[in-house]
Amino acid sequence: SHTVTCAYLEIYNEELCDLFADEEQRSLTKVDIMEGKDGTFCRGQTEIDVHSAEDVLSLMRKAQQFRQIGETKMNKHSSRSHCIFTLKINAKKVL
Repeated sequence: SHTVTCAYLEIYNEELCDLFADEEQRSLTKVDIMEGKDGTFCRGQTEIDVHSAEDVLSLMRKAQQFRQIGETKMNKHSSRSHCIFTLKINAKKVL
């Protein structure tokens, strides 16, 4: 048995933004980078279960609408941010 989840984080002006959170969640929940017993993680970040490649692509397209963009001399639609997309696969061997 297995589960697959994904998360999408934007870093803009040294602020973290959960691109999968709805507008209300983004204003109420702060995403923080934390150190835990299993390593580094983002507290407050939304993880969504996915079941197909189309699920993942659909979520990514929706999240792109929330990215920060700004005009530069070289590109009128420059992103000016960095994004981290995480795909987590948890598998258990059934005996």
